[in-house]
Amino acid sequence: MLSGFSSQAHSRRAMRRVVDLPCQVVSSRAEAPIDYNASDLSLDGMWLGTSEPLRTGETVVVCFDPPDARRLRTGWMSNEILVFARVVRVQTHAPRPGSPATTTAAAGMALELLDLCAAERRRLGQWLSAACGPRLRLDRSAPTT
Repeated sequence: MLSGFSSQAHSRRAMRRVVDLPCQVVSSRAEAPIDYNASDLSLDGMWLGTSEPLRTGETVVVCFDPPDARRLRTGWMSNEILVFARVVRVQTHAPRPGSPATTTAAAGMALELLDLCAAERRRLGQWLSAACGPRLRLDRSAPTT
């Protein structure tokens, strides 16, 4: 096994990348979209940091606008991605397994992206491979992000 990777990370469908990506989520919890920040992203899902995560299994709508060099050249104002997603894992502040009690994992929730169209998947894949941060080497044990 490679250093920094868990066996779970090897079974993921898509490699996650470190990002700093504002997004909005529409859920049954609030009447208006809620602002979040994605800290990692893949073609299959994302991690949103929050101290008040939604319920596991809840379906939401997530909207984000990954930067795209082609958009800047063509002058398009927005190329946002609007997609259904499901909350697949919730993490509250708790000690990481095998770590001292003073070490905590980031609070938040993992979303599985459910219905990216082919064009959105292609655009997001190009952005992830060219413009994002390093591959994520953290194990959050969420099988789909």
